[in-house]
Amino acid sequence: MVVTRPRANVPFNWELRDLMKTMACQAASHLAQLEAMQALAEARQFEGFHRLSAFVLHDIKNLIAQQSLLISVASEHKHKPEFIDDAVDIMEHSVAKMQRLMQLLRTGGAGSKPVTTNLVVIATDAVNSCAGGRPVPDFECEQEEVWLTMEGDRMTSVIENLIQNAQDATADDGTVTVSLECKGEEVEILIEDNGCGMDAAFVRERLFQPFYTTKGDTGMGIGAYECKEYISSLGGEIRIESEPGIGTSMHVILPLQGRDQSVNSEHESMESVG
Repeated sequence: MVVTRPRANVPFNWELRDLMKTMACQAASHLAQLEAMQALAEARQFEGFHRLSAFVLHDIKNLIAQQSLLISVASEHKHKPEFIDDAVDIMEHSVAKMQRLMQLLRTGGAGSKPVTTNLVVIATDAVNSCAGGRPVPDFECEQEEVWLTMEGDRMTSVIENLIQNAQDATADDGTVTVSLECKGEEVEILIEDNGCGMDAAFVRERLFQPFYTTKGDTGMGIGAYECKEYISSLGGEIRIESEPGIGTSMHVILPLQGRDQSVNSEHESMESVG
């Protein structure tokens, strides 16, 4: 605030003093509000950066786990053609995921645009990418095409995370089964295991809590949270049925709305005509 000599001869009394105090308070208030908004914007940028870093590290951890498993069995199976085929598939999957991570870093966390994608293909790829773990997941699906508007790479990561969680909770000689089925206006991806299971309190209070993990130093606690957040963004939900010592069923429910239903109907009509 700049004060100059007045043009008129006005006495400097208490009224002018109060007016100047009010003007100074208002100016200070606006400056303080501007500084607070700038600080908030900066804090949100850091929050977004840390959030992206956590998700990137989580995917890198999974990639390292896949490569470590591949190396651990290479000496025993490296002369088998089937092992070479599986190793090539794992490497291709790893390269694709690393390219996705690089894209996320270049775009500041903005993923690929949602497109109408065959969910059956996405689920099949996710199951195949987890086939190197134990127990090997089985996939059951009577339908060849279920079309859904989504980000294919993110949906693949969701299904992979849920399958890996089921494998981690299940003994090597146990079972992990993945199935996909359309039910009216919804599609359900069901992941079942006969592992250690969870109690109701853990499912309700801890399972989807970010940065909480039961895997010690090997876990980051954001896989299940990321799955829930993305499925919710599609208008769906994840329902958990679990019992300690019996196993867990994870129901991923997604709506088929508008264009998705039209595309599925068109494909079903073409199949019936053919």
